[in-house]
Formats: sequence, C-alpha cells, structure tokens
Amino acid sequence: MRFVTILVAMWQVSLLSGQWTQVPLSLQPLPFGETSGGTGVMVADGQGYWSMNTYLSPSSGSTARLHHTTNDWQDSGPIYATGGIVDVLGSYGTDVVFFRHNASGFYRLRSVKLSNGEATESQFGFVNAYQGYFSEIAPLSDTACIIPVWSLTGTRITKVFPSGSQILDTIAGDVHLSFLNAEEGALVSRTGGDTSIVLLTENGGVDWSVILVDTEHLFDRPAWSSDGTLWLIGAGGWVARTSDTGNTWNMHEVPGAPRLLCIALINMDKAWVGSNEGEVHSTMDGGLTWESWMSNDSLVSNIWAFENVIYAETRYWNTFSYGARKLYMNRLNVGLPQLSPSRSALSIDELGITVQLNDNEILRSVRLIQPNGHEVLSETSTIKLPMSGLANGLYLVQVLTDRRRLVEKLIWQSPY
Repeated sequence: MRFVTILVAMWQVSLLSGQWTQVPLSLQPLPFGETSGGTGVMVADGQGYWSMNTYLSPSSGSTARLHHTTNDWQDSGPIYATGGIVDVLGSYGTDVVFFRHNASGFYRLRSVKLSNGEATESQFGFVNAYQGYFSEIAPLSDTACIIPVWSLTGTRITKVFPSGSQILDTIAGDVHLSFLNAEEGALVSRTGGDTSIVLLTENGGVDWSVILVDTEHLFDRPAWSSDGTLWLIGAGGWVARTSDTGNTWNMHEVPGAPRLLCIALINMDKAWVGSNEGEVHSTMDGGLTWESWMSNDSLVSNIWAFENVIYAETRYWNTFSYGARKLYMNRLNVGLPQLSPSRSALSIDELGITVQLNDNEILRSVRLIQPNGHEVLSETSTIKLPMSGLANGLYLVQVLTDRRRLVEKLIWQSPY
C-alpha cells in the first residue's frame, strides 16, 4: 500500500525577534524632585502616557504631572497637573488615559482626553480607602470602566462613570479581570490555596458564569486578544487559552515556570508574558514554544504589544523599596534576513520528515507535536525525523533555526 501524506497548511512563519533596547523617559521639563519613576501606558507605536509624582514636603504634600509622547519619549510635554499622587492604570484608544488619583488616602479614578492638543479631565465615581482599594481597571468606553475593588469582605465588581458608580457583583477572593468589549469580559478569582475560578460575562458584568475551575496551574489573570481568544496566566508559570468561551482549553508551561505578572497579545498565537524574575517570554505559536529575554531588573510589571513593536515596563526591587521603573522596546523583525513565508521547510517520504534548510541556515530543533500539545518526537542534531512507526493522524511539525520559526500541519498515513 502506498503511503499518503497531505500537507494541510503552513500554520505560522515568524522571523526571530529583534533586540530589546531601553527607552529613555525624557520627560521634560522636570520640576525639582521629579524622577523617571512614574507609571505609564503605551497606547500605540511610539505613543504613550507617563505620570511623574513630586514630593514637596510634609506640609505641602505631593504634586503630579501627566506627560504624553508621540515619538517613543524622545521628547514629551506635560498635559495635566494636580496635587497628590497619580498612577496610570490604562487607556481607551490613543486619546484617553485613565489614572488613579490618591489624595490623603482617598482614591478616585480620573481620565484625561486629548483633542486637538487640548486635555479634558473627567472624574469618576468615588472609592476611598475605607471602602476598599483598586489598582486595575477594565475600560468599557471613554466614560465607563469596570473596577475590582478589594476589601477584607471580598472583591466588589464596580462600574464607575462620571456621574457615579454601581456595584455589579461581589466575588470572594482576589480578583483580576479583563474585558474584550463593553459586554464580554472575564475574571479570575483566587480564594487561597490552589483553586482558580474563571468566570465569563456577556452583559457587561451584570451576570457571570463559571467556565473553568482549575486546581493545578495557579491562574490569576485573564487577557483577551483582539480575535476573541481568552488567555490566562499566573503564579504557576502556565498559560491557557480558549477560543470557544471555555468549552475547550489549551495549556502550556512557560520554560522555567516563573510567576507570570502580565501578558500582551496580538492574536491567538502571538503572546508576550512578563515574570517576577525580570524576564519577557514570547511565543509565536500559541504557547508550544518560547523565547526569553532578561531585563536584569527584578520584575516585569507591564507589557504592551502592537504589530511592529513590543514595550515592557520593569521595576527593580531591593530590601527597602521598588526602584525607578524602566521602559524597554523591541522592534520586531529589524535587521533580520527576509525569508519567503510561503516556502515549506519540509520534505516528506515514506520514512518521515526531512527539514529543508536555506544556505548557511542552522537547525536548532525540530519537534513533532500532537494537536493536544503532547510532544511525540524531538531532534536537535539531525534534519531527519522518523515517523514510520507512528499512528496515522494529524500532527504539528515545529522547526526552529537561527533565522526563523515555522509550524506546519500535516496528516500522516503510514505505508506500513
């Protein structure tokens, strides 16, 4: 019987990432006492907002400024100033930035909207230190956000808007949440121990349904890619994703299993995660394989991903306090040889797979993986991968070289 092997499609071709470089936060003019240790957000390629807080004296307190750039902080200007302390928490589009304003322990969410160079401030529903504490938001629009407000009695899922606030639900434990749009959102609740409960809403947080109860991977943070894929990360060093609202999940371990603190996504396959060890780990194939970069700081606190550039915010921890935050960027595919995305790297015969390399291209690994993520075969020193003894069916073939990563799907039917 003659064997039949069908190459279904090239699943992913990606050139290896470019180099990470530090972005100098040239926040000018700088009044006396300011440093580059504020908090910020990047909202597009080259565009971002950053806060600067200045401690004056015990009697005068602090002042804060919000800066804006359109050229990767080569220059910037203050667009907003206030008393107290400002922490940037997120954005809606490129023109609206949200921040938490702290005045003597009373926290209020505010926003600044830029239009034709003019900044307009909005203040949202009131939350103070006695009601609870919040450090993240999920923007629904430029005038509405969902906030998990933490207190000793649980986490109140609160919707805030300029005219007030509304408690939508109360969830036990520590909660992190993320919204795909104004209606669809997800949250992860950790009540202690190893249990992570993932809930989904399709009506803006009014009602929630459980889509995952996990006791193995310590998930604690959700995130959405623009195509509607929900990802999870957390303390266990694993990532999970679902494209069908939790009916099926793919789970993969990040090498070294670090505690994961943040994630940025471009689509269902491309993700960047930051760890408490100061590393950024990236995957181009949905978590099957990973590359890493070490920042030499203590942790990566935020990542923002756009089509041509990735930004990472880091912090350095010593025994006394967190040091100044730094910003790094990685312009993708810079200075790398361009290879044809349509050219297969494989030839297939009745014995198995042979990797076809370009001139002077060096093979790093070739792996045969089942669709559920289980690795069947792996080679690092030879371009041949035997398949004659394997069961018929669908496989993923991942090829990693010094120039590219490629994953192809194939259907194997053995001749024996």
